[in-house]
Amino acid sequence: MSKKLLAAFGIAVSALFLYLFLKDVHWGELGTALRQANYLWLIPNIILIFLTMLLRAWRWGYLVNPVKKCSFHGLYAATMIGFMASNILPARLGELVRPLSLGKIEGVSRSAALATTAVERVFDLVTLLALFTAVIFYKNLPETPILAQIEKAGWAFLIVTIVSVVIWIMLKVKTDLTLRALNKVLRIFPERIQETGSDILVKFASGLQVLSDVKAILIIGGQSALIWVLLAVSNYSVFLAFGLPLPLDASFLVLAIVSVGIMLPSGPGFIGLYQYLTVISLDLYDVPRAAAEGVGIIMWATQYFVITFAGLYHLKKEHLSLKKVEEEENNP
Repeated sequence: MSKKLLAAFGIAVSALFLYLFLKDVHWGELGTALRQANYLWLIPNIILIFLTMLLRAWRWGYLVNPVKKCSFHGLYAATMIGFMASNILPARLGELVRPLSLGKIEGVSRSAALATTAVERVFDLVTLLALFTAVIFYKNLPETPILAQIEKAGWAFLIVTIVSVVIWIMLKVKTDLTLRALNKVLRIFPERIQETGSDILVKFASGLQVLSDVKAILIIGGQSALIWVLLAVSNYSVFLAFGLPLPLDASFLVLAIVSVGIMLPSGPGFIGLYQYLTVISLDLYDVPRAAAEGVGIIMWATQYFVITFAGLYHLKKEHLSLKKVEEEENNP
């Protein structure tokens, strides 16, 4: 699928979910909920957002350093730039910007860096699925059609995760055999794509070196759990801003559902999808619709604007531009 077609699909997905979010909004009630919120609670929310970004850069270092030792500054700057790009580019195209930015800043192979971000996403997804499963078993939530669909989506993502992990382990353990098998699949494409794809696969495999380090895997797993716990606490501060007397597990459930949901291609900043998933998640806890809408808007806005402005700052500081970074995409 071409980038333009993928972007158009992502924008269409966001438009659909934005419609689903807006169609039942009672603007007067939403306005009241927003006016009555205590926005001082956004201070810990924003502090924790920055802290989780620092932790993401720290964790990324464990994944990238077997390929090349990188400075923490470079890892953090590329992390902020990448997440900023996801906020302003549709269909998660910003996911490519982070490894490309690290390649420009630290001279790392872009394909190897991309492999590390793919492994990172698996750690994130496994952590999220564990959190979601724990809440489902711990909390006696009402059996609703929405919850049934969420559980099906969880199983689908689990299957994708398992398949990805198996392929990556094979790439690490049986590199030559797996590369030969994958190169056979590439034969259905034109010769130029075969050559480029084969080169990317070799460099991608080099980015999986961390999979042979059990200690590093345990550390990365612990870092992943810490990141998502802090994100849940960060989101809980938004609940407090709206005076919602919810248990902490509500924050974990919202975080898991929203985070898994926004892995789908969508518009810039996951707009529409983020708000709609927040509302249906909070509906499982019988949160009034207007308050849930307010939480979805403010929770999204703090993350969107904080990360976007910080990412633009680092983009300028590193003397980069998204155009220059994206020009490197075809030169792995």
